Amino acid sequence: MPAAQEVSRRDYLISFADRLAQEDMPIFSATAKTITSISGSETSSMTDLTIGILKDPSLTAKVLRLANSIHYSQGGRVSTISRAVMQLGFDAVKSICLSAAIIEELLKGPRRDKVLLEMSKAFHAATQAKSIAAAKKDPGAEEVFVAALLYRVGHIAFWAYGSKQADELDRAIENRPGEPQEHLEKEVLGFTLDQLSFKLANEWQLGDFLSKSLDAEHKKNPRVQTVLLGHLLAHEASSGRWGSEKFNKLLTGISKYLGTSIEEAGSMVKSNADEAVEMAEKLGFKEFIRFTPYEEQEAKDEEAQPESEAESLFRSPNPLLQLEVLGELNLLLNETPLNLNAFLATLIEGMSRGIGMDRILLGIVNQDRTAIRGRYGLGWESAAIDQFSFSPSPLSQNIFSKVLREKGCIWVKADNMKTHLTTDVRMKVGCDEFFVGPLQLKSRPFGAICADRSLSGRELDDEDFTCFRFFVKAANAVLSSKL
Repeated sequence: MPAAQEVSRRDYLISFADRLAQEDMPIFSATAKTITSISGSETSSMTDLTIGILKDPSLTAKVLRLANSIHYSQGGRVSTISRAVMQLGFDAVKSICLSAAIIEELLKGPRRDKVLLEMSKAFHAATQAKSIAAAKKDPGAEEVFVAALLYRVGHIAFWAYGSKQADELDRAIENRPGEPQEHLEKEVLGFTLDQLSFKLANEWQLGDFLSKSLDAEHKKNPRVQTVLLGHLLAHEASSGRWGSEKFNKLLTGISKYLGTSIEEAGSMVKSNADEAVEMAEKLGFKEFIRFTPYEEQEAKDEEAQPESEAESLFRSPNPLLQLEVLGELNLLLNETPLNLNAFLATLIEGMSRGIGMDRILLGIVNQDRTAIRGRYGLGWESAAIDQFSFSPSPLSQNIFSKVLREKGCIWVKADNMKTHLTTDVRMKVGCDEFFVGPLQLKSRPFGAICADRSLSGRELDDEDFTCFRFFVKAANAVLSSKL
């Protein structure tokens, strides 16, 4: 290949990766970065993850459907994201989110059949790899799942958005059967799709373990080998070679690796295939069934589903969910010590999904009580949360000092709070009408929470305000009794 053409091919790898992040898949790349950057060891991680999910009603619905599936359900119906995080575990919910996000984005591409085939193998491989890791008592089994799911992210993204180059590679594969696909990729594109996966994994910050799994230097790492084994199983199964000599060798290898019989290994692999199908169905990826390698899956009864979630930006009030969330806040009264992250996440979710508010902002009073500062915001830009700061002093003329002093909820309107709806408040809150309520530790101020519908322009009414006050009252009962 001429030097100029070689440079052009390398440039295409860079430009294609950039185009995916900026034009074709910006939502997925941003969502993936957000989810993978939230560490389970951070004190605010549960609330951050819950708020991150709640920003997307479609993702919220998918997480709840999967949380109530046979695979994840722990006996009780999960109605809220905060409860899903508590019951399923932080890492499991992160896995679900990435699964839903990649499906949402990649199935928008024009080459659906190729993408579906790649997605089917990715889900199957991830499920097999996670099961093997769990059987080996790997504490990071969910991390293995994510790495296996995204191991061929370059292949999936290329077939979804590769345009003319995808057509050219497709023709080469069809016209030259038997030739290794990597050779054709290098010839047609100037790079391999594995190289694209590695580049995307690093640029989109999809996790250190995924990058390690895609690096040839780490292929002898046992955890990386688990990822590769999952993909070998999925490849053989998708090719219709269940029961083939190669597939049986894989089962023999798994049985030795896990210290089980070949029969037990085979039963586990079959169960994993069924589980992958169920996950795909719950995530709305029904086309997966066309590529399911195992055809003997038994029909399952439909379990209770969470309420239907409209796939729109703005949620309508849901009285049933309000009761369920208030019940969850009440349950926290019986927990010692109080899980403050769970409490805050549940409160914010109840107001958002239960009352149907566009924006929620939670401000916390600092230790020396000189300021109330924005801590968590749903529907708020990060910069606006950071800039949210007011004095809680009784002498201060702002609505937040007033609500903390009077210890009651206020329905702020432009015509009823002229004195306390200062220019500073208007600028930082960004609207003239909102609900605000105090959070207290017995008689000591803890913070304040405000909610509005400024994004949609929908009106607030008396029923909404009554519901808001119920949530604030329930929250203060928890705070006052547990902290």
